[in-house]
Amino acid sequence: MRATAGAVEPVDRGAGVARRRCPRCKAGLLEATAVDVTRRIGGQEVRARAAAMICAGCGTIVHQRRELQRIELEIAARLVEEGRRDGEVLRYVRRALGLKGKDVARLLEVCAETVSRREQGKVPVDRATLVVLRQMVLDRLRGDGSTESFLASLK
Repeated sequence: MRATAGAVEPVDRGAGVARRRCPRCKAGLLEATAVDVTRRIGGQEVRARAAAMICAGCGTIVHQRRELQRIELEIAARLVEEGRRDGEVLRYVRRALGLKGKDVARLLEVCAETVSRREQGKVPVDRATLVVLRQMVLDRLRGDGSTESFLASLK
């Protein structure tokens, strides 16, 4: 099975119920399902359940981009809630938030090189960084950006 993300083509079914065609084979119709998404971060497997569509014809699994973003944030939240402070976790959480290293550096008022060294495991991830990223992840899961906005507003 091949997973893809993005838009799918709607198919008119006559009775007002739209089904969608598979973006891969273009013939099969997609049906709603749920799948496990697994990520390996810092030697640990983390799983989350995601809504998806599966092609009845070729078996392709299609995720909507928003659902994948939610899953990445959910996994990031689990990692920071466990108190994981290694570089791979920092990198994963940063990417789940859609931030560049320089963005995190600006928000935390550290050099971009410091963020890079933490992600590479050369320097330990400090508690303050973990607390801030944890709150940003929880904000995003709630559809809120108040922590990031607050940090950006501080001079």
